[in-house]
Amino acid sequence: MTVSGVDTHAFVVGIETYEAGGAWNKLNGPVPDAFRLIKYLRSKQEVPPSNIRAFLAPRPENQALKDNAEALLEHSVERPEQAVLDNLIEKDLTTLKAGLLVFFWAGHGLITIDDERRLFTADMTATSKRNLDLNAMMKALRSDRYPNLPLQFIIVDACANYSSDAASNLPHHDYGTGNGVAGREQFVLCATTAGEYAINRGRAGLMSSELMTLLEGDAEKGEAWPPDFQALAGRLSRRFADMRTEGTARQTPSTLWFRSPSASTGQFLSAVNARHNRIELPLAQYSELIDAVLEIDTMNDPDRRGRIVAKLGRDVATTIGRSSVANLDVMAIVDRCREYNGGLGKLIELVELAERQSQAAIRLREVAARLLPAEIAKISE
Repeated sequence: MTVSGVDTHAFVVGIETYEAGGAWNKLNGPVPDAFRLIKYLRSKQEVPPSNIRAFLAPRPENQALKDNAEALLEHSVERPEQAVLDNLIEKDLTTLKAGLLVFFWAGHGLITIDDERRLFTADMTATSKRNLDLNAMMKALRSDRYPNLPLQFIIVDACANYSSDAASNLPHHDYGTGNGVAGREQFVLCATTAGEYAINRGRAGLMSSELMTLLEGDAEKGEAWPPDFQALAGRLSRRFADMRTEGTARQTPSTLWFRSPSASTGQFLSAVNARHNRIELPLAQYSELIDAVLEIDTMNDPDRRGRIVAKLGRDVATTIGRSSVANLDVMAIVDRCREYNGGLGKLIELVELAERQSQAAIRLREVAARLLPAEIAKISE
């Protein structure tokens, strides 16, 4: 399906400064990422200035980019506060007619225990962590309340880490939904899978940077707009697989593609990619690793072990051959985690979070670092 620039509408959010202040304002990259996308849409895809709206909260050194974005657009650049964005979703988008809707978000985020991805708005504070519920927005946009948005491209470059106090002071705003729409397609790219932190390098989000490099290269070659989403996901998959092998990236971007009337979900880096490069441990070393896991109190309790498994992500958690026998269950969990790039490291991090750095958890990391250093290596951000 080809869509002209004139029939493309984009809503671009980049947040670097929050009312909460302090450590929340150390992220430098969302506004440059947002501006890069705006420039690309205007110059490469000839999207009219009236079809793009930007919502930016820059650090002082990136204020010029906000000004430059405003010069490229017909609408004033707004501060991305919760009420502003809720109004956009609940009112403006319901009447919008667009062959392609592009929605981009870069900033801080997290994931709740119920696997809800929350994206913090610029007016969040320590006492009121105002946010946009990405899951709720996606669900709403797939309904007939938005009758004229047949194709949607949603890009989210934000962390999806679990937080021990994520639900504390975390308000929730839902968006009304109607019935499903035949032929509706919604393609979503998230910088991380559940439980991970998004990497930011050189004033750019890693996923945003790689994605824009691909899109800009396609435009130079005269490729059709929008891109073939499945092919795009595959190309990003190979790029991130290469970076993980090189030790220059650790995050695992995920892709969700909802196609009416059925829905599908995928993960960029498949089990096959990891399995191909996996080290087969001698039996003695494998036993040492399993014993180290079994020394963890959390992993010896069936209920707590189950909660750890649930946080590994649906792709992993639902494909483990579980057992009621603790050592067999742990073997199955470890083996399955090792079939996903970064899976073992994620398991250990979840155990450490549950154990609060117990001696057994410290020993587990030491054993894994000695036996399988590449599988748990921490990449500097």
